[in-house]
Amino acid sequence: MRFENILQQNLAPLRQSLQTILDASNFLRNNTVPQLWSNAQQAVPALLETMAGLSFALKPVLIPNDLNEKTREALLVLKRLNTKIRTIEANITAIQPRSADLSLLVERIEKAHEAADQLPVDLEALSEARSKITAISKQAEEALESANKERGKIENIYAETQIIEAKLKKKRNRI
Repeated sequence: MRFENILQQNLAPLRQSLQTILDASNFLRNNTVPQLWSNAQQAVPALLETMAGLSFALKPVLIPNDLNEKTREALLVLKRLNTKIRTIEANITAIQPRSADLSLLVERIEKAHEAADQLPVDLEALSEARSKITAISKQAEEALESANKERGKIENIYAETQIIEAKLKKKRNRI
């Protein structure tokens, strides 16, 4: 696309800028390009700088508006996606410390579940132990009652022996 063709389009607001660009490009073509072979050290940087400036200045004119709109929409979508990604990263960062707590909770729940599974067995063992303790306690009570009866008998016998001994002492003293 030639600059003359661009000027012929309905670009009234840009006409002055485009005329300046056209004048600069004509100057470049007439004065700088012929110097490329004889004075390349100065002509090449001037040519490159002018071309970069022209590219920057012409970008809004050469890129169709609908493409600019599509580019803006794409940039907005990318910005939204970037924001969402940062939000997700922040959520993941916030979740990571809590995952350690969750691991501990899961471990405690598993232990509680194992204990709950073991509970009927433990209750049965406890019931058996309680029955044995009750039987042993009953036997101990019977043994204590028997020992108390025997003690009573022994105390009676001891009291009788004391009486007999006292009588014998009296008899001896009389003799």
